[in-house]
Amino acid sequence: MLKKLFKGNILTDFIWLFVGIAGGINYYLKGSYWTAGIFAFLAILYLIKIASPLWKGNQVSSDSE
Repeated sequence: MLKKLFKGNILTDFIWLFVGIAGGINYYLKGSYWTAGIFAFLAILYLIKIASPLWKGNQVSSDSE
């Protein structure tokens, strides 16, 4: 995991995830719900981008053949 942290752009992805969460909370508290939704969507996209390699490694294959 530490090698991937410095090899890829996972550190940048975590920064964008934090920006999405912090921006979403900030604008939600100000009452700007559209902007909060955009930031929340950004955070969800980067969460999926970070977690997708972890999900791909744990896929279960079916034995229906």
